[in-house]
Amino acid sequence: MTDEAIANKKLSRRQFMGTAAAGAAALGAVAGASSFLPNVGASPSAAGTEEVDAARGPKAGPRARVAARAGPITTAPSSWDYSADVVVVGQGIAGCSAAITAHDAGARVIILDKAPYADYGNSGVCGGIAWYPCLSSNGGSVQDFITTLKAMTWGTTPDDELLAAYCQGIANLPAWYVSLGGAYVFAATVPTAIPRSLVTGLVSPSFQTTANWDSCVNYKTSTGATGNGATTMAFLGGCIASRNIPVLQSTPAEALIQNPMTREIIGVQASDWKGATLYIQADQGVILACGGFENNPEMTNNFEPWAHSEYPVSFWGTPYNTGDGIMMAQSVGAKLWHMNNKEWTSSGYSARAASNELGMGMTCSKGQSSTYCFMANRYGLRFMNEWVYSGHTAQLLATEQLLELNGEGSNVAPFLPQYDYLPTILPSGITLKSTDYVDYPNIPFYLIFDSQLFGAGALASGSYASAISVVHPTATYTWSPNNSVELANGWIIGPAADPTTLGNMIVSHDFQGRVAGMNAANLATTVTNFNAYAASGVDKDFGRPAAGMAPLNKPPYYAMELGIGRLNTNGGPVHDKYGRTIDVYGNPIPRLYSIGELGSLFGYLYYGGGNFPEGAVMGQYAGKHAASLPKYMQPPG
Repeated sequence: MTDEAIANKKLSRRQFMGTAAAGAAALGAVAGASSFLPNVGASPSAAGTEEVDAARGPKAGPRARVAARAGPITTAPSSWDYSADVVVVGQGIAGCSAAITAHDAGARVIILDKAPYADYGNSGVCGGIAWYPCLSSNGGSVQDFITTLKAMTWGTTPDDELLAAYCQGIANLPAWYVSLGGAYVFAATVPTAIPRSLVTGLVSPSFQTTANWDSCVNYKTSTGATGNGATTMAFLGGCIASRNIPVLQSTPAEALIQNPMTREIIGVQASDWKGATLYIQADQGVILACGGFENNPEMTNNFEPWAHSEYPVSFWGTPYNTGDGIMMAQSVGAKLWHMNNKEWTSSGYSARAASNELGMGMTCSKGQSSTYCFMANRYGLRFMNEWVYSGHTAQLLATEQLLELNGEGSNVAPFLPQYDYLPTILPSGITLKSTDYVDYPNIPFYLIFDSQLFGAGALASGSYASAISVVHPTATYTWSPNNSVELANGWIIGPAADPTTLGNMIVSHDFQGRVAGMNAANLATTVTNFNAYAASGVDKDFGRPAAGMAPLNKPPYYAMELGIGRLNTNGGPVHDKYGRTIDVYGNPIPRLYSIGELGSLFGYLYYGGGNFPEGAVMGQYAGKHAASLPKYMQPPG
């Protein structure tokens, strides 16, 4: 499908104004409202959302657009701006599959979406892969899949019925594409769909109960090619449009409306693109499918497992995932799980300074793909085999090592001889034998290279190639092909005539924020050793393959600080096999659902090709269940 065809599939608020007349008849008249359509002008373009309303001042950006209320609304409004049977919040694959399924089950559906146009959230920029290890021709089965998934979750998802429903839903996913008028294709995955060990580089036998599980299922485009997240979401967006399901863009949900006596969720308070308050009635249920919290700095600082993951940048993710659904669900008593689980990118690290300044992830894959570089910590030392693939799970990243150095004979933690070098860079007066010291020794870390890599082309790129320019709202940045602009911006350190000079140009900070600098002498030695390893073909320190090493012997030398690449979070409200949101006492909150990355079932290990099909499967379950509920009965009086 061409970029133009994908763009034509978008259903913007402006397009909705033109198509909602047909949808209004299906939805029926809204009680207390003069018409189905809101009493506002046409929606602005994506650029127009940044305009300043003279009466209100500058509009808040996506990270600031979070729920403004302290809790749910417990008094129903005197009139509703919109009414539907099922209200879906979010337009990624979870929201789209829920809306389509609920509609096809006979429900009147409306979608609220925070983005100014149909960007489809993280779903629109992902690979669109569904890991499918249940092909009988490959020796797999649904039951084997269940067994493996239970091992991967390692007790963090104790609901066996949910895991079984998910696995069965994956088995039914190809038929679902066909039922919607689409197609699918099976493809062989890289043999890293199952999490791998950074130590061995091999699939752990405990997570592979059946051999030959190497298949995934993808949406197939009209040309027969294997699609990605963008093409799949363009197809599902067309399904939404063909059903005349109204989509309100630039309409973030802000609070749930709840009957305080029965605890039923009966609607949503939202705001439109001008900031005006809207009340949307839900006669059967509200389905929260509005993603995680990767772009909410307060939440990431509190819930992400590593304190140095402080910058709210997501390589491929939407900037609109700010934890709104988590806060709304919490306000009505939802139990949370998996808040410490995040997915990191396997395609590379971030160019740290560039990402911070641009507010978007700039991917640098050179540490894993180029022979003319290595990674060093601020002590000037390598700390891992840079070529080891680590998948989408960050369980064993060497950058995550937190050391509590209590000194020899402290009886608290043994002193490890491999950290003998630490005293050479500690501030004056601190010794390992007398003073406790806590640090992430491999943060910050740097890509070290010479003119060979610098002159070989752009060192970093934006998010997921062409997909981001088609369906994603994040501003893009084109890295200069010769890296000159980024060098002038200070995002690349150098040039330096030799490694010692380069080391002296690098300013680093320790875990306490103190300026520690780079150990320039160590860096010079590390370059010498790496060059010797490259010449001999044997990496004596970390076993990097000979084909992955080439000497850094052509000055000038350069460095670029790298960061951990974050894709999305998986934490949020607990849900059952129907997608029903569970409260702190283990009971479903009536008429409330939470699906997708908002409370994903992945609580320990995440495998490649997991979140996308999870959204599709749980969206179907939630949409079907919500559409089956009896309509809410307004109390008399």
